[in-house]
Amino acid sequence: KGAFNRALGRDLNTPVDLAEMREPAGTPDLDFLSQVALQRRSELVQLHCEAMSYQNQASSIRSSYLPQLNLLGASTYEENRYQVNPQITSLSVNCQWDFFDSGRRSFQAMNLEDQAVAAERERADKQSVISLQVYKAWLDLKSRREQVVVAQSALKASDENVRVTRARYNQGTGTNTEVLDAETLREQAYRNYFASVYSSLVSYMALQRAAGVL
Repeated sequence: KGAFNRALGRDLNTPVDLAEMREPAGTPDLDFLSQVALQRRSELVQLHCEAMSYQNQASSIRSSYLPQLNLLGASTYEENRYQVNPQITSLSVNCQWDFFDSGRRSFQAMNLEDQAVAAERERADKQSVISLQVYKAWLDLKSRREQVVVAQSALKASDENVRVTRARYNQGTGTNTEVLDAETLREQAYRNYFASVYSSLVSYMALQRAAGVL
């Protein structure tokens, strides 16, 4: 309990009352989780934004080849007795067309476009990696849940073994050593059961993390 409070940055003597965790019923849909992962995983979003940024920068550079037209209007008021009209309004039009720069801007635009393509390729590769992560996490959860079922069967068998052994001991046909051995086996069966349950919970959380939900 002290270690738990320390991990949360709380006073070590703070009362701790943990609720038993339970997995949601039903088997998670692999296809749905894979689609969710491809939409939510931050790595994919970041790479997509990088590619779009490079494309926009390249488009901005290429647009500088087009004629640039600037329209400027201004109104100036000045108190000057030697000036007939204290307010002067002006309008100017400026046109600039830099159609040749030895290919410098073209090279910059091509470089940015290459970076955008590289980001998209990395994103496509990351998509396959993430899909594999989700699939492996889903298989791991399935395996862990099967282990829980096996542990439950062993638990029932150990309880029955203890019951039978105690009955034989009470009837004088068994020994106390057999009872102690049966209790030891049941204790181990319970340990295995809870270990399998919590492993299954961890696998479920890992699947949610792989899907980008957590």
